[in-house]
Amino acid sequence: MQSGKEFIDTLKREHARVGRLVDVIDNGRWWTTDTPGRPAVADLDKQAKLLVSVIDEIDRVVGQIGSR
Repeated sequence: MQSGKEFIDTLKREHARVGRLVDVIDNGRWWTTDTPGRPAVADLDKQAKLLVSVIDEIDRVVGQIGSR
């Protein structure tokens, strides 16, 4: 299990990775509306929803720190 500092370092590192991914996506300019591209967009949408869920859970746990 990570220490608090290690967790924060991991979170900062992953935050930077998400930022780089958003830059690469470039507002979706490379996304195709053609049928072959739709499965990729669907996969990305599924993963983005998972990311939202995970961040929500981290937010919930962080919100409880110090209340126990």
